[in-house]
Amino acid sequence: MQYGKAKEQTKAIQLRVPRISRGNSLIEIGPFLFILFLLIFFPLVTLATTGMRYLFCVNAVHRAALAASLAQTFQTNRSSTNLSAVNLAQQVAAQNISAFTGITLMQTNTFIIITPDNGSAQTKQSVPLTTPANTTNNVYNVEVQLVASINPWIAGTFLHAQIPGLNAPFTITTVANVVFENTQGLTQ
Repeated sequence: MQYGKAKEQTKAIQLRVPRISRGNSLIEIGPFLFILFLLIFFPLVTLATTGMRYLFCVNAVHRAALAASLAQTFQTNRSSTNLSAVNLAQQVAAQNISAFTGITLMQTNTFIIITPDNGSAQTKQSVPLTTPANTTNNVYNVEVQLVASINPWIAGTFLHAQIPGLNAPFTITTVANVVFENTQGLTQ
């Protein structure tokens, strides 16, 4: 008889377990997935995509500056294959940017940066030098500025708002400086 009472008591204990504790995870999975994907996953993927596209632009401007520093002249092409620093920077930047989707090259600017050895202020110009380069007193760099538009991973409206970088494109400017190899060509 005692055995039967113990069995009835365990049955009663089992029946007293609240029904709420069963199936909670099934009810909570919907809001959890909403929060996970909409509020965490998609913004993180968008941020990662935007960051990678920015790094592609940084790489493109560095390659353009390196190519421009090896040119024989600054603004005048010597031939159709021997391009100036300005044209070579534009060509290399366009080739590097066109290899990736989501980036639109808007402008490429090339400058001569003249840094005096005595520590005075740098000068910057976008036209060739009027006098031959004075390499004993100055250091001559070529600077390439690349202006590009980076598109987000998912474009559209978010709560009726355009947020640059999240759902709307935004404009960036990247800059690279490299020492000009053929300083006597800066007058052309």
